[in-house]
Amino acid sequence: MSTVYVGMSGGIDSSISALILKERGYDVRGVTLVLSGVEGERKCCSIDEVKYAQYVCKYLGIPHEVIDVKALFNAKIINPFIKEYLLGRTPNACVNCNLYFKFGYLLEYSISKGADFIATGHYAKVEKVGEDYILKEARDKVKDQSYFLARLTKFQLSKTIFPLADMTKDEVREIAKLSGLPLKPNQRESQDLCFVPGDDITGFLIENGVKKVKGNVLNEEGKVVGYHDGIFFYTIGQRRGLKLQLGKRYYVIDKDLKQNTLTVSENPYFSGFIGSNLNWIWNKPVQGGRFVVKIRYRNSGDFGMVDIEDGKIRVIFDKKQFGITPGQLAVLYDNDTVVGSAFIDTIIR
Repeated sequence: MSTVYVGMSGGIDSSISALILKERGYDVRGVTLVLSGVEGERKCCSIDEVKYAQYVCKYLGIPHEVIDVKALFNAKIINPFIKEYLLGRTPNACVNCNLYFKFGYLLEYSISKGADFIATGHYAKVEKVGEDYILKEARDKVKDQSYFLARLTKFQLSKTIFPLADMTKDEVREIAKLSGLPLKPNQRESQDLCFVPGDDITGFLIENGVKKVKGNVLNEEGKVVGYHDGIFFYTIGQRRGLKLQLGKRYYVIDKDLKQNTLTVSENPYFSGFIGSNLNWIWNKPVQGGRFVVKIRYRNSGDFGMVDIEDGKIRVIFDKKQFGITPGQLAVLYDNDTVVGSAFIDTIIR
């Protein structure tokens, strides 16, 4: 019998994953990593959610451990998150949290305890092809979370089970209704950043020492058309909060930290980007290839030509894309298979 440690967030997806694995005959153990001290109805991995994970594990008759890793989370996720904003970028903390904690710390801990696998409630699929492991989209394309998992290594994938890979969210909810599991009543999807109170990123940055310094807002001709409250609190493609009285919709298309200026335009569309910190999951040739590239989680993706030079990736899309943003993760797909990923550095206008 294989032993699997399930990352239990207290939510419906991880709870049903544990149930499914137990029914499949695995020796199931529940583990909850407490990452954040921020409470809230839609905050995953917080102290408040621990009790629901405990209820479920007790109901299933499986062991449950709680590990407080808030200090490590602060060092690995929160501090780099703030630093990225100070560099003028817009980071995606969830991507790194998956790499370092949900499939990093949890996997290392589980293996040290004799586990064969770990499992989570993510909607994604791992397939073994020969001696290789690849990451694919889940059956439920609306809930698919392969984008967030595109930084994982082949070893991490080889040790991971996604019980919900071939299920839809509606099917998971139906199982939950019939299971009798003591789940949180009227549970809503966990969203946004678990460590940001009220999902107020501006307030969070200010509380952590990022200062508001007013500066000029320029149009594409370099003319001053308004003023901003602090360059670090704006992101590429942003329209809200600009307070411009120009009679038309303008969007941020550039941030100049040295001059403390934002540049805005009616046309926030870009041809492509250059990215770095590459992570390839498959072994097929990529250079000069044409792939679907997603530039953010809720982005549907579009085709682009991919070239690699000096350890960096250059992507030129077939058609221009809205708000390509430095700091965000770009994920390459071949049909439903994740090819690899890179962090966006430079926008190609």
